[in-house]
Amino acid sequence: MVDTLKLDPKWLIPLILLLLSGPIARGFPFPSGHAIGKIVPLEGLVVVRRQSEGITVKPPAMILHQGDEVLTNETGSARILLTGGNEVFVGPSSMLYLNKTFQSRYNYEYNLNLKGKLRAKVQRVRGRRFQIKTSTAVIDVKGTDFIVESGVETTQVSTFNGLVQLTALKTKQQVDISPGLMSSVSVAGEVSKPEKVVLEVVKGLEKTGKTGIQELDRVMEPPPPLDPAIIPESGTEPRPVQAAEPEKTVVVKEKPVPEVKTPVMAPPAREVQKVAPAPEEAPSIWAYAEEYRTRNRLGVGFGVEIGAFTGSFLFLEYNLTERSQLHYQYVDSIYQTEDESPSVITTELERKLNAITYRRFFADSGIYLGAGFGTSQFKQRYTGRQDSVAIQANGSFLMAELGAQTYGEAFQTTFYVSVGTQFLFYSGLHDEYRDGSVSDRDYDDFTQRAKNSLDAILIAFGWFF
Repeated sequence: MVDTLKLDPKWLIPLILLLLSGPIARGFPFPSGHAIGKIVPLEGLVVVRRQSEGITVKPPAMILHQGDEVLTNETGSARILLTGGNEVFVGPSSMLYLNKTFQSRYNYEYNLNLKGKLRAKVQRVRGRRFQIKTSTAVIDVKGTDFIVESGVETTQVSTFNGLVQLTALKTKQQVDISPGLMSSVSVAGEVSKPEKVVLEVVKGLEKTGKTGIQELDRVMEPPPPLDPAIIPESGTEPRPVQAAEPEKTVVVKEKPVPEVKTPVMAPPAREVQKVAPAPEEAPSIWAYAEEYRTRNRLGVGFGVEIGAFTGSFLFLEYNLTERSQLHYQYVDSIYQTEDESPSVITTELERKLNAITYRRFFADSGIYLGAGFGTSQFKQRYTGRQDSVAIQANGSFLMAELGAQTYGEAFQTTFYVSVGTQFLFYSGLHDEYRDGSVSDRDYDDFTQRAKNSLDAILIAFGWFF
């Protein structure tokens, strides 16, 4: 007997749109010339290269634009104040390229290319990413205070506060560097095991403030105070405060008197109102969810199904991009029932289900919508007055799902917990039932339960590799 359901066309439209939706653009850079911060020269020679033109940075400060390149000589150093509250100290003999890309109106990322040495103090704000690239490594920052030194052979990272992830460009090996530790990447792509920071890491950056590490703070000094004149008006470059011009000398010819000059009046001191820094936004449970999915591709795990059907399942997942994922699941479950039956039921309704879905995640979160398809196999045995009979059936369906994943790290791998619900829309159900084998009521119950459209709750635990 074949029982076919007609799928309501209104369900096909959102499913097709979801499957065909392309990846959302990763972001767009500011046009060249857009102001992204200020640079303050501290010592030596500091030059900004802008569209092949070298501009010497003079006190008190200079506006930095998208695409600028900062260069220092062997005695030079500079302090960069980026929009959003991030701060970068550039050490001697360094070259730093600045790039800012918007993910949305309020979420953006900084990408810095470095050859030399810098110290960065980065605020952790959800949706804002800070990344530094060198010739051998990529440094992803999760709200922290750290130093990066990039040479011809190695890239070394030392963390003072927070967490930094160091990735070798050549081998893709990764290591998370905790406070008080340092690690490096060689030109061959070898990542060293994190070890205790040494005094040498702060050489050339001693005037950048305390690190919170006692051994280093003995040589550290606070940075020079910022001149109030560097606070710019919107879109303008700050200029130094100029002294008042002296008045002309007055001479009386009839009665010669000593020449008197009007004293030069210094401009009144500008009162600077201290503004308390805005409190750091607490990260959500999905902070850096896209980063977890980007650097961890293949996932595997297990879970339980709770609802009309109860059982367990295994799954495989592959992250296509930071916001899209392929999911496969195999579910083995039974339908729990206590209904009285005209026939004697000797087994529960068994279901084995295979399905593949495409999931699309909302920006900066672990919440997803999914759509896919699959097949089910059903079996249930009845005992009548004369003999027993087993009804078996095969079904095909379309699936829609809604759920969420949250991520964490342990034992040098990424784990995650997933909670979701799934809706099945059967397009066909083929069974091997012979008329009269069981009562009509039992057969109707079998088909109705088999086509149950809602898998109430699925809870899963998995690992990414």
